[in-house]
Amino acid sequence: MERPELLRIFHRWNPWWEGISPRIPDFRRNAFVPLRKELGENKVTAIIGPRQTGKTTLMLQTITYMIKKGENPRSILYLPIDDVRDALEEKRLDLREILTAHSEEILRKPLSESKKYIFFDEIQVCPDWSRTLKILFDQKLPVKFLISGSTSSDLLKGASESLAGRISLTILPPLRYGEVVRLRLKGEYEKRGFSEARQKLGQSLQESIEKIEPLIFFNQCQQIEKLLIPIEDRMNIILQEYLERGGYPEIVATEMDFMDAIRRLRNYIDLVIQKDFVSFFHIRDPKTMDRMIRLIARHTSNIFVERTLARELGIAINTVRNYLGFLEDTYLIYLTRSYAKSYARMMRRPEKLYIIDPGLGNALVGYGEEDKGNLAETVVCSHLQSFSNRNGWKSQLFYWREKERWEVDLIWETRGKILPIEVKYRRPTALSGLDKFITGHNCWGIVISDRLKLEKNRIYVPLYLFLLLG
Repeated sequence: MERPELLRIFHRWNPWWEGISPRIPDFRRNAFVPLRKELGENKVTAIIGPRQTGKTTLMLQTITYMIKKGENPRSILYLPIDDVRDALEEKRLDLREILTAHSEEILRKPLSESKKYIFFDEIQVCPDWSRTLKILFDQKLPVKFLISGSTSSDLLKGASESLAGRISLTILPPLRYGEVVRLRLKGEYEKRGFSEARQKLGQSLQESIEKIEPLIFFNQCQQIEKLLIPIEDRMNIILQEYLERGGYPEIVATEMDFMDAIRRLRNYIDLVIQKDFVSFFHIRDPKTMDRMIRLIARHTSNIFVERTLARELGIAINTVRNYLGFLEDTYLIYLTRSYAKSYARMMRRPEKLYIIDPGLGNALVGYGEEDKGNLAETVVCSHLQSFSNRNGWKSQLFYWREKERWEVDLIWETRGKILPIEVKYRRPTALSGLDKFITGHNCWGIVISDRLKLEKNRIYVPLYLFLLLG
């Protein structure tokens, strides 16, 4: 690619060089503060997550923050890799030439001089990106790389191979319930001290798990419940909207009409199928993939047997496994495995699958009141994932079932400890499975219910309160 053409692309995406601020939302995701702290780290910072969850906005907010703090605007380059994809694939351009052009033409200095911040958006479309970044990183150039991607397999592969030890991952899912509350309540959220209370809630949960002492977490839940009393009704209204519309930022921020939201989410699925499954993963049968997504959405938080899925969809079992892998890589589903002491036994058992966002599932299949229990478990699972990722906890989620008699919805294994969670949503029924697991594993458990109480070694927590962890 000729330099003048590349420079035109640069100027199109970097208006701050001319003193123009990009038009971006004021609302900042939970990931903003950790990402801001990453700026001083000598690692490649990667933001990964589904399409349209705000990765680009998060990058632009970070750039705006840097400029306000006094960083030279011209030292910051933002580039959507899709805009130069053809040139990269045809080898008329490479990442080093992008850096060199920025240094020589914009900063007027050699590449080896002057600190630079390079934001590469949707990096996965660049061939061999991880190896090239490794070479540039290992040359100890004065460059901080911040990259984003919508498919985890490619970025995680790059992280584990070429960039092992050189990359830090930030996962950006759709908005979590606590973020929606913060957006809806605006200034009232900070005025009431919700941010500090929410942080203490997470710390108390960590301490309770490590010390096997549920009272620590329960006491903090009580304090937050008192704090929320004046707005408890509003919190529950926001929760019902969340279970119906989900957390994709455009849907939440604009408060669009319900049918418009459903249409937008259906269009989103079509986009993902075309851009990721057909173009990136080269799937030849997108209609079957669409049917699989809808099937999982219809039965979210249920156990799926691969052989049964293959029979229902009329495809080979290996195709089912590949498609499930693609869905997980693009963050359209979560999965949990059966909790077992033997790894081989765990791998032989079927997985429990969850749609990533309740609004997305609603757009695909339409949920009714009878589905609220499954949706509640779905969002509890996704919020635990987010809580672990945000706090850097090495954790795993499982389900537990023994002899078809006892079961527990979720088993959260973190830092060598386990926490069983049973999701009853409104009023708890039989808890024999939870009690058996607690007795057999020397732990305490949580029941997602309609009110807060402590009963022996079980804490009953309202869904709206528990989701604030995420």
